[in-house]
Amino acid sequence: MPEPKFRYRFQHSSTKEIITTYLTLSEVESQHMHPNTFRDIMWGILSRAEYTGQEDKNGLDIFAGDLVRRPVGINNHFHGAWSVYEVMRFRGEWLLSYVKSEKVTDLPRGYMRDFLLGSFDLTLKTYLWSESYKPRTELVVIGTIWDDPEPTGDPAEQVLEGPHEQPTA
Repeated sequence: MPEPKFRYRFQHSSTKEIITTYLTLSEVESQHMHPNTFRDIMWGILSRAEYTGQEDKNGLDIFAGDLVRRPVGINNHFHGAWSVYEVMRFRGEWLLSYVKSEKVTDLPRGYMRDFLLGSFDLTLKTYLWSESYKPRTELVVIGTIWDDPEPTGDPAEQVLEGPHEQPTA
């Protein structure tokens, strides 16, 4: 089983600079249970997000609080070609919670939820027993709730890049 991994965002109290770092649980524990190695020099934690164990179609790790775009499978006449969801954990399960869609602007955020794994084309037995198995998905990480709580622009064109990409090992 992969080791739990977290994405931390820190902000400097005077310059307001924001940095993002990725730590495994062992790395957090080796820092005396504090992920902020900069805590003595005016850095505060803005957010902490747990890794879901899944990747989007571009290989980017999916974390709690990420905003993901996925094609609409049914009700295209109502929602359009895509919808945006927030990745969240509820009662121990990873879920996608509705944020917005191409055509609909008046539905409340979170009115619809779906299991995160429901967006992956997987063979359950293979998925449960093989750590190397990578199920296919059409999900694309386009941002986070901390960077863009109310996504604007055309999510059909957005792909997350820049400081949120995981460092290569």
